[in-house]
Amino acid sequence: ALIRRARAPRWAPLICGDLELLDNPRQVRVGERVVQLSPRERSLLEVLVRRQEEVVSRAEIFKLVFGYEFDPGTNVIDVHVAHLRKKLAGGGPQLRTVRGAGFMLTRKADES
Repeated sequence: ALIRRARAPRWAPLICGDLELLDNPRQVRVGERVVQLSPRERSLLEVLVRRQEEVVSRAEIFKLVFGYEFDPGTNVIDVHVAHLRKKLAGGGPQLRTVRGAGFMLTRKADES
């Protein structure tokens, strides 16, 4: 009898509007543009794409992206969010701050 190995699952792209996380761990596509990301930016964006249209708290982001508990005295998330906003500018989904709650990625930039 032949023993078949389980094949590794193929990459299933994560999509939010016209943003697509590519198989390359440092790239995303926004419309026709390919954008380079740092590993932390990529991890943060992946969390937000997986939970698109939902508010993701700072505490969840710290745990999922940085691997430690939330420190209210740091602005590290704000810095990474600002970098992502610059890199994703010019179309695509909007990365919104939900005051007192966290962050949310919406599919369309014109949603308010």
